[in-house]
Amino acid sequence: MDGSPALAPPGSVESVSTLDTPSLLVDLDRLERNIARWQLAADTAGLHLRPHIKTHKSVALAAMQRDAGAHGIAVAKVGEAEVFADAGFEDIAIAYPVVGEAKWQRIARLAQHAKITLNVDSATAAEGISAAASAAGVTVHLQIDLDSGFGRCGVPAGNAAAQIALARLIEDLPGVELDGVTTHRGLFFPGAAEMSREVAGAHEGQIVVAAADNAATELVEDGVNGFVVPEPGSLPARAQGKLQGDIFIPPPEVGKGGPRRELWIWLIAAALVLSFVEWITYHRRVTV
Repeated sequence: MDGSPALAPPGSVESVSTLDTPSLLVDLDRLERNIARWQLAADTAGLHLRPHIKTHKSVALAAMQRDAGAHGIAVAKVGEAEVFADAGFEDIAIAYPVVGEAKWQRIARLAQHAKITLNVDSATAAEGISAAASAAGVTVHLQIDLDSGFGRCGVPAGNAAAQIALARLIEDLPGVELDGVTTHRGLFFPGAAEMSREVAGAHEGQIVVAAADNAATELVEDGVNGFVVPEPGSLPARAQGKLQGDIFIPPPEVGKGGPRRELWIWLIAAALVLSFVEWITYHRRVTV
């Protein structure tokens, strides 16, 4: 992640042996198709796509995603946000709770030049960034991080009381603005092995919608409007997709799932059978 603003021109390097290392080599045509397909998938679903740059950490590739229609970017830590803000990105979400006086001050400085959204899951984090933002005269947008099963961080998705308490606190703090909820369940939550990615994704969305729905009614009655209020049975109209996938791997076709797990099992079995037949054939040739 060196902050390089541009890709090397195609064909500008005569040989791989002349490249400095580390270097990233990509098939540009395939990369552009993958970016377009991810964007189309989000547009078709009515979502704002906010790609997570942790899969490439490249300013040039993030710019391609932004130019294709991405609604800002997501990063993992403050240092990444600083690199991309310096490169001209104006809408950055730090998709992890941040704790620490020095980091809060760095985020406040970033908010002087870009819209910064930050995950929070505790009063300590909310109060800390509030103090830093207030001192800098800026506003930082906060999304309440929900633990939807990963167990790494976040307010438990089933604990409406804790979500409401944190939302009310944020609403009363200066220098910050409540901007809904967010979650990342990852790939290793209990029961993940028995789910297809389509089922897991739909279930994760249902957990977030249910949590927002449970908390939002009481919050709206109290005049707290930053909590996303979902329509019954659907994702919130303001929902954003934080893309954790890889732009080097194309997404499933819109409206279709990827290869079913059962199909992979049969393909592997067929490959093993062919390998066994090939071994028998070779063994007979050698021994005859």
